[in-house]
Amino acid sequence: NTGVTCLFERQPDHLVPSSSHFLNEIDLFLVAGRMLGHSFLHGGPCLAGLSRAFVHFLFGGSHDTTTILLENFPDIDLRETFNLLNGPDRLDENQRNKVLELCLSWDFPGPTEENRLWLYERLHSHA
Repeated sequence: NTGVTCLFERQPDHLVPSSSHFLNEIDLFLVAGRMLGHSFLHGGPCLAGLSRAFVHFLFGGSHDTTTILLENFPDIDLRETFNLLNGPDRLDENQRNKVLELCLSWDFPGPTEENRLWLYERLHSHA
């Protein structure tokens, strides 16, 4: 009956590194990277299950050229908030407040009909 420490989290084929500061502090990601590299060099299992965005970044791709999907976001509340901006319908007061709260916490302007798509892209990239 021991706890399990997962280095990668969320749904299959969209696994992203855990955001645990502790795991990063004790270099577990460095160890995992060496294990993955060793496996790759010797014909072992591939990087199955990891997010394509993470694999792109892992192999030297830039942040600007990485294609990020909503499924890559670990936080389901963020996904829902992003979907509010991406939809064609006008935001009601509750939806607007939810988006505004996120925008202000990340130092972005509040949502308007004019900046909606721009805001969606910026928040998506920022997350």
